[in-house]
Amino acid sequence: MNDKKTIYKKWWFWCLIFLVILFFVGYGAFVNDMSSDENLIKDIEEKYLQSDKGEINNCYIEIGDYAITNDYSGNPILLVKVSFTNNNEESKAFSSIINSKAFQDGIEIEPPISTYGINDYNWQDKSKEVQKGIKFEFNLAFKLSNTTSDVIVELSQLLNSSNSKKITKTFKMN
Repeated sequence: MNDKKTIYKKWWFWCLIFLVILFFVGYGAFVNDMSSDENLIKDIEEKYLQSDKGEINNCYIEIGDYAITNDYSGNPILLVKVSFTNNNEESKAFSSIINSKAFQDGIEIEPPISTYGINDYNWQDKSKEVQKGIKFEFNLAFKLSNTTSDVIVELSQLLNSSNSKKITKTFKMN
Protein backbone atom coordinates (compact mmCIF):
# COMPACT_ATOMS: atom_id res chain seq x y z
CA MET A 1 0.00 0.00 0.00
CA ASN A 2 1.35 3.36 -0.99
CA ASP A 3 1.54 5.65 2.09
CA LYS A 4 2.19 8.90 0.25
CA LYS A 5 0.59 11.88 1.97
CA THR A 6 0.21 15.25 0.40
CA ILE A 7 2.87 17.68 1.56
CA TYR A 8 0.56 19.77 3.75
CA LYS A 9 -0.36 16.68 5.75
CA LYS A 10 3.21 15.95 6.82
CA TRP A 11 4.34 17.08 10.28
CA TRP A 12 7.68 18.50 9.09
CA PHE A 13 5.88 20.76 6.60
CA TRP A 14 3.95 22.46 9.43
CA CYS A 15 7.14 22.79 11.50
CA LEU A 16 8.80 24.49 8.55
CA ILE A 17 5.82 26.86 8.11
CA PHE A 18 5.91 27.65 11.84
CA LEU A 19 9.65 28.48 11.67
CA VAL A 20 9.16 30.72 8.63
CA ILE A 21 6.32 32.61 10.36
CA LEU A 22 8.40 32.90 13.52
CA PHE A 23 11.29 34.30 11.47
CA PHE A 24 9.14 36.98 9.82
CA VAL A 25 7.47 37.99 13.09
CA GLY A 26 10.87 38.31 14.74
CA TYR A 27 12.30 40.22 11.77
CA GLY A 28 9.32 42.62 11.78
CA ALA A 29 9.77 43.30 15.48
CA PHE A 30 13.49 43.88 14.87
CA VAL A 31 12.81 46.38 12.05
CA ASN A 32 10.20 48.22 14.17
CA ASP A 33 12.63 48.29 17.08
CA MET A 34 15.34 49.75 14.81
CA SER A 35 13.05 52.53 13.53
CA SER A 36 12.02 53.45 17.08
CA ASP A 37 15.73 53.49 18.04
CA GLU A 38 16.41 55.84 15.12
CA ASN A 39 13.60 58.14 16.27
CA LEU A 40 14.94 58.07 19.82
CA ILE A 41 18.44 58.99 18.59
CA LYS A 42 16.99 61.85 16.52
CA ASP A 43 15.04 63.14 19.54
CA ILE A 44 18.15 62.98 21.74
CA GLU A 45 20.26 64.77 19.14
CA GLU A 46 17.69 67.55 18.77
CA LYS A 47 17.28 68.00 22.51
CA TYR A 48 20.80 67.66 23.87
CA LEU A 49 23.33 68.35 21.14
CA GLN A 50 24.44 71.91 21.15
CA SER A 51 23.70 74.05 18.16
CA ASP A 52 23.68 77.75 17.39
CA LYS A 53 19.99 77.58 16.44
CA GLY A 54 16.90 75.74 17.54
CA GLU A 55 13.56 75.89 19.28
CA ILE A 56 12.99 76.67 22.95
CA ASN A 57 9.50 77.28 24.42
CA ASN A 58 7.98 77.17 20.94
CA CYS A 59 10.24 80.01 19.77
CA TYR A 60 12.89 79.62 17.06
CA ILE A 61 16.16 81.24 18.09
CA GLU A 62 19.41 81.64 16.21
CA ILE A 63 22.69 83.06 17.46
CA GLY A 64 24.31 85.07 14.68
CA ASP A 65 27.57 86.96 14.33
CA TYR A 66 29.32 89.14 16.85
CA ALA A 67 31.05 92.50 17.03
CA ILE A 68 33.33 94.01 19.64
CA THR A 69 32.75 97.61 20.64
CA ASN A 70 33.47 99.72 23.72
CA ASP A 71 31.30 101.29 26.38
CA TYR A 72 31.66 104.93 27.49
CA SER A 73 34.64 103.96 29.74
CA GLY A 74 36.48 102.13 26.98
CA ASN A 75 35.71 98.62 28.33
CA PRO A 76 35.39 95.97 25.59
CA ILE A 77 31.80 94.88 24.95
CA LEU A 78 30.76 91.83 22.94
CA LEU A 79 27.59 92.36 20.90
CA VAL A 80 25.93 89.13 19.77
CA LYS A 81 23.23 89.19 17.09
CA VAL A 82 20.17 87.09 18.03
CA SER A 83 17.24 86.21 15.79
CA PHE A 84 14.04 85.45 17.73
CA THR A 85 10.86 84.10 16.09
CA ASN A 86 7.82 83.64 18.32
CA ASN A 87 5.67 80.63 17.31
CA ASN A 88 3.32 80.85 20.32
CA GLU A 89 -0.30 81.94 19.98
CA GLU A 90 0.25 84.89 22.33
CA SER A 91 2.98 87.51 22.12
CA LYS A 92 6.22 86.75 24.01
CA ALA A 93 9.35 88.65 24.94
CA PHE A 94 12.76 87.00 24.62
CA SER A 95 13.76 87.97 28.16
CA SER A 96 10.59 86.51 29.67
CA ILE A 97 11.29 82.95 28.47
CA ILE A 98 15.02 82.74 27.61
CA ASN A 99 18.04 82.90 29.89
CA SER A 100 21.17 84.26 28.20
CA LYS A 101 24.69 83.68 29.51
CA ALA A 102 28.20 84.09 28.19
CA PHE A 103 31.41 82.50 29.45
CA GLN A 104 35.01 83.51 28.94
CA ASP A 105 37.83 81.33 30.28
CA GLY A 106 35.11 79.19 31.90
CA ILE A 107 33.73 82.08 33.97
CA GLU A 108 30.42 83.77 33.33
CA ILE A 109 30.72 87.31 32.01
CA GLU A 110 28.00 89.81 32.83
CA PRO A 111 26.03 92.29 30.80
CA PRO A 112 27.49 95.80 30.95
CA ILE A 113 26.49 97.84 33.99
CA SER A 114 25.71 100.85 31.82
CA THR A 115 24.75 100.73 28.16
CA TYR A 116 25.51 104.40 27.66
CA GLY A 117 27.75 104.91 24.64
CA ILE A 118 27.40 101.37 23.24
CA ASN A 119 26.61 101.68 19.55
CA ASP A 120 24.13 99.25 17.92
CA TYR A 121 22.71 98.16 21.26
CA ASN A 122 19.34 98.87 22.82
CA TRP A 123 18.98 97.21 26.21
CA GLN A 124 15.17 97.21 25.83
CA ASP A 125 15.10 95.09 22.65
CA LYS A 126 15.23 91.73 24.44
CA SER A 127 12.20 92.76 26.53
CA LYS A 128 9.99 93.74 23.59
CA GLU A 129 6.93 91.54 23.03
CA VAL A 130 6.90 89.77 19.66
CA GLN A 131 3.69 88.51 18.06
CA LYS A 132 3.18 85.04 16.56
CA GLY A 133 5.19 84.34 13.43
CA ILE A 134 7.27 87.50 13.65
CA LYS A 135 11.08 87.38 13.43
CA PHE A 136 12.85 90.01 15.53
CA GLU A 137 16.61 90.60 15.50
CA PHE A 138 18.52 92.37 18.24
CA ASN A 139 21.88 92.34 20.02
CA LEU A 140 22.82 90.94 23.40
CA ALA A 141 25.72 92.68 25.16
CA PHE A 142 28.37 91.18 27.45
CA LYS A 143 31.31 92.91 29.13
CA LEU A 144 34.47 91.05 28.08
CA SER A 145 37.18 90.28 30.61
CA ASN A 146 39.72 90.29 27.73
CA THR A 147 39.72 90.44 23.94
CA THR A 148 41.81 87.32 23.32
CA SER A 149 39.96 84.40 24.96
CA ASP A 150 37.06 82.67 23.20
CA VAL A 151 33.51 83.37 24.38
CA ILE A 152 30.73 80.80 24.62
CA VAL A 153 27.20 82.22 24.45
CA GLU A 154 24.49 79.98 25.88
CA LEU A 155 20.73 80.44 25.57
CA SER A 156 18.34 78.20 27.51
CA GLN A 157 14.82 78.08 28.91
CA LEU A 158 14.46 80.70 31.65
CA LEU A 159 13.30 78.27 34.32
CA ASN A 160 15.35 75.39 33.00
CA SER A 161 16.11 71.99 34.37
CA SER A 162 19.46 70.31 33.94
CA ASN A 163 18.26 68.47 30.83
CA SER A 164 16.74 71.47 29.00
CA LYS A 165 17.82 72.22 25.48
CA LYS A 166 20.54 74.83 25.11
CA ILE A 167 21.50 76.86 22.08
CA THR A 168 25.19 77.72 22.14
CA LYS A 169 27.80 79.30 19.95
CA THR A 170 31.51 79.77 20.50
CA PHE A 171 33.12 82.95 19.24
CA LYS A 172 36.84 82.89 18.46
CA MET A 173 38.32 86.20 19.57
CA ASN A 174 41.59 85.83 17.65
